[in-house]
Amino acid sequence: MSDVWHGCTTPTSSSVEHYKNGDHFFSTSCHRMCFLARRNTLNLCVQRQRCFANSTDSCIIKGCKESAFLYAITAAGVAHSVTKACSSGMYSSCGCDRSLTGRPSGDWAWRGCHSNVKFAGVLTKEFSSARVSKTGHVERKKMNRHNIRVGIKALSQLLYRKCKCHGVCGSCELKTCWMQHPTEFENVGKRLLTKYKTAIEMVKTKRGPSVLRMKDKSSQKPNPDDLIHFRSSPNFCDVNTRLRTPGTSGRVCNVTSSGIDGCGILCCGRGYNIQVLTEMVKCNCRFFWCCHIKCDTCKNTREIYTCK
Repeated sequence: MSDVWHGCTTPTSSSVEHYKNGDHFFSTSCHRMCFLARRNTLNLCVQRQRCFANSTDSCIIKGCKESAFLYAITAAGVAHSVTKACSSGMYSSCGCDRSLTGRPSGDWAWRGCHSNVKFAGVLTKEFSSARVSKTGHVERKKMNRHNIRVGIKALSQLLYRKCKCHGVCGSCELKTCWMQHPTEFENVGKRLLTKYKTAIEMVKTKRGPSVLRMKDKSSQKPNPDDLIHFRSSPNFCDVNTRLRTPGTSGRVCNVTSSGIDGCGILCCGRGYNIQVLTEMVKCNCRFFWCCHIKCDTCKNTREIYTCK
């Protein structure tokens, strides 16, 4: 491991916490993006809803598009977290990016704390490479490393110039500007989601050092901005012991929804069972001075829909 990695590691293992933040970014960003998706064409969300396993890794099949998205958005999340930490002075060995200086224009100058995405990218690649080295097959390692770079690049491409005015009585005699990373990680997630939809399919080669080549032989290699995968995604409808996916039989679904939680999508066309559930619940609660609440007990009947 390089000196960059050792220089950033603290006794409190804060760097490891940033990697955990990356996993958290994947979970929360994916959940929110899927929640906002009103159409049923977002395959990532459909698969995520159908799988519903205890861990993300069980839902993400190695080598497929969803795996590509996972590695990219996790790397972007780590880089985002490290960038924020460097800017706030959490690490003694990193801080603001000082490479931008001078006055490119007459009315503004580079000042302030530039987001150090470059340093964060190096650290993220170091940490991620250690994880990737345990993934086994050479083609998976190559795919995962490529998608990690795509995730980091997506963050760096969203850097923007932020400026502040200086002058007497609110005038703007001089503006100081710095490069700022996006504060809302969801913007990075949306960018990577677009790349997920257009991910490039690769095929494994039997000979040569490249290991993977594009399925479309008209192109030599994928763009550095493109996510890549070499395996088709399963539909997660049926139990698959090899892939450790539980299927959707028995899953509770929403009969009134046309979204990814609806019985139409979740049950994969098999239909659903209706169970009538009667339960006793508290009702007609009243507050008495002072100080207690008295409730009646009512019978409540509701229907539960589960996939066949």
